[in-house]
Amino acid sequence: MQMCGIINGSNTEAVMGKSMDIGFLRKLAEGCGTPCRCELIEQGWGTLARGVNLVRTGPLKVGETEYAYGFGTHSPSRIRIASTEPLRRFRAVVGIERNAATDSGRARIAPAFFSVEIGGKCVSISPAVRYADGGVAFEAELNGAAEFELIVESPAGIDLANVDWCAPEVETVSGCVMRLGTREFGFGAGSLPVGFRFGGLDAAEFYRRYGIERRSEERGDHTLFSAVSGGADSGLRLTVTMKLFHELPVLEYRVAFENPAADRSRRLSGVDSLQLSVGMPETLRLLRRHGSFQLPDCGFREAFRDSFTPVEESLDGAEKTIRFGAVGGRPSVDWLPCFDLTDGVCNLRIAIGWSGQWSAELAPQPSAAVVDIRAGIEEIDMVLEPGERIELPSVALVWNESSGTERGVNLWRRFLREKIQPRIGGKIVEAPLCSSNWGGMTEAEHLTRIANIAARKMPFELHWIDAGWYGPPGSYSPDEFDSTWSSTTGDWKFNPAILPEKLRNISAASHAAGMKQMLWIEPERAVKNTRIYREHPEYFLASSETGENLLLNLGRPEAWQWCFDTLSELIEENALDWLRIDFNISPLGPWRENDAPDRRGANEIRYVAGLRRLWRSLRKKFPQLVIDNCASGGRRLEFEALRYSIPLWASDMQCADGFDPEWQLTHVAGLSHYLPAFSFGVQNQAGGDTYNFRASMGPGLVVHYFMYACRPPDPAWPHAWLKERLAEYLRAKECFSGDYYCLDAFHAGIGAWTLMQFDRPDLGRGILEAFRGERSFYRSADVRLRGLEPAAEYCVEDADGGFEPFTAAGKQLMEDGITLSLPEKRSSRLVFYRRKDAARR
Repeated sequence: MQMCGIINGSNTEAVMGKSMDIGFLRKLAEGCGTPCRCELIEQGWGTLARGVNLVRTGPLKVGETEYAYGFGTHSPSRIRIASTEPLRRFRAVVGIERNAATDSGRARIAPAFFSVEIGGKCVSISPAVRYADGGVAFEAELNGAAEFELIVESPAGIDLANVDWCAPEVETVSGCVMRLGTREFGFGAGSLPVGFRFGGLDAAEFYRRYGIERRSEERGDHTLFSAVSGGADSGLRLTVTMKLFHELPVLEYRVAFENPAADRSRRLSGVDSLQLSVGMPETLRLLRRHGSFQLPDCGFREAFRDSFTPVEESLDGAEKTIRFGAVGGRPSVDWLPCFDLTDGVCNLRIAIGWSGQWSAELAPQPSAAVVDIRAGIEEIDMVLEPGERIELPSVALVWNESSGTERGVNLWRRFLREKIQPRIGGKIVEAPLCSSNWGGMTEAEHLTRIANIAARKMPFELHWIDAGWYGPPGSYSPDEFDSTWSSTTGDWKFNPAILPEKLRNISAASHAAGMKQMLWIEPERAVKNTRIYREHPEYFLASSETGENLLLNLGRPEAWQWCFDTLSELIEENALDWLRIDFNISPLGPWRENDAPDRRGANEIRYVAGLRRLWRSLRKKFPQLVIDNCASGGRRLEFEALRYSIPLWASDMQCADGFDPEWQLTHVAGLSHYLPAFSFGVQNQAGGDTYNFRASMGPGLVVHYFMYACRPPDPAWPHAWLKERLAEYLRAKECFSGDYYCLDAFHAGIGAWTLMQFDRPDLGRGILEAFRGERSFYRSADVRLRGLEPAAEYCVEDADGGFEPFTAAGKQLMEDGITLSLPEKRSSRLVFYRRKDAARR
């Protein structure tokens, strides 16, 4: 996956840093990536090497010069190159490879002949190349051919015939120059990332036949690239719109198809928003993370123990295809829609933006030393109506050539925070500190809790009202484990028996206490006995899988408008600042069971478009509004949804009393690799459990100690302890949205030590969290911090008084570290640090 030229010699190129990372993404956006397939047909010994020598001991080297891309092979050798575009010429430096074996056995190495064939005809051949010749320039005219072969022969013998094609490049007829034998990546369908079939054409043939029109313009913090292929003459127009950010190595793009003709189109199928080929070094690994899924066949408290945990697989020599994706139409159930490919130095992060049934497939091709990647909507096989336009999953690529996945994670977190996360008045919206309350309580019970918070000067930022506030007078629901709240979903009128004044008085009290007001709603689901279904059954999609639960069809204009009007009325009448949108239905069945035979995928595509428009329209009408993206606790975590929302309840594990805080730690440690803004809940009904509280801390925090009517505020409860914890949390809070370093988690199993560092280089401060679990025998840990400025001085303070505050250089903290002692199992430490010139908190 490495991208570089000659490592030493007269043409040395810089290969590290932001400019190189962005430079390669720019080539992709401009259509000058690597749309060539390289397939090994014959090799005398070993396996084809890309970007390293044949014996994998170092870079390609002929004579005294090292090269960082090319092919290491063994004579006799034949490599087939296939392009999606016509080619003008090929050039390379060829020679006998210099490594320890060839250096010592040079006298036995016979001369080699390098040649290029097109259709079995030789178009260029080198003179005899000897070991002592070093690198020899080689060139071949390709005359518009799209396929040719690189051939090496050693007629006098093949002993130690290690031969290299160094710095090979092809130039297309259109003028793009593309490197071969790299470990970087290129679009699989050609010079655009989108693969599909239209009628009898695949994407590559479609691009060749109808061409690609490209434009670019500078837009402040990014360059906007647009590429259009097809039009009225083809019956299909594809538009790919790409943003390449100037300060971050991120290429983000959207895909749309349109039928510009007056008749229905031919069949569009097999659409992948991303088709990518990645060079496969021996150390290439796939790293993905579970979503907010539930394990079957175990109790509720244990069902979420593996949520957000990592799964790492080596791709070296693998021939099996790896497939994964969404479940039931919700994007982050089994897997997060984001994964990494890394060789330990370079890292490519791929994220899919789609609130539906996305899928990804990785197919290693050992003979070509590449991995083919496909990602996009799982099923689409449809004709387009005249004038119809559809938008498909968007994709973001993050590419870094140093520091592996750790740097890739933080580049992605910065991208989400700086470019995606919602803003109000130009300021990034942060996940708040929440006081959570069940919606089935009376107005008086809500006001009592707000008064308790105000009287004790608790620094909560959001008063949260959950489900159960709606339905007829007899539909009281005491908590989420009583099914009444679910069976009346769709009846979005306040229950007059408990909230006769709606939320007018509650919102006023919340605002007077310095808190924002949030209300739960699940607008996309209704049950059959509710009023809206009786009046407008045509608004809903039913299926055999969901039974009495119906899906509001956001792809239907009338249903969309009813939903928008209903939510707008709730926001306006009740002075809401946040809207908590839940989604407790799997929409895939309703989508697919209601698709026409020649329109497979249409309902899903229209629905997702309607959802995006709904959230976008709500935020446009109410600029101060923020959406909490719940979806059964973290099941719609995709980056397009994050433009309008923050997930304040990223797992339903916290619904049940007595969940294991060790699992909570794995949730925070795992999800922090993906999101810089989220929150989990903390449940410790008796209070006083600092380990439990700290295990839930993240960018936001949800406290639900007095959530139900049966748990009123108790004067004897340890409020002083809670106030101390909240003050400590608010001091640390801003750090959780910064750079993240998982110093130790997952490796020794749940219940061992967990070490997490969150760093805000822009503020010059950070925190270190240390947890010794129930099952750890180790009493202390030496912890080396990451990401500090080596020459800067830092003030370090232990919030628990385990050591006296001290000052040390960043270099010392990163090399020598800090020794933390935790003599007791199930104990924690919180360490604050700040650069000496940074403001105190």
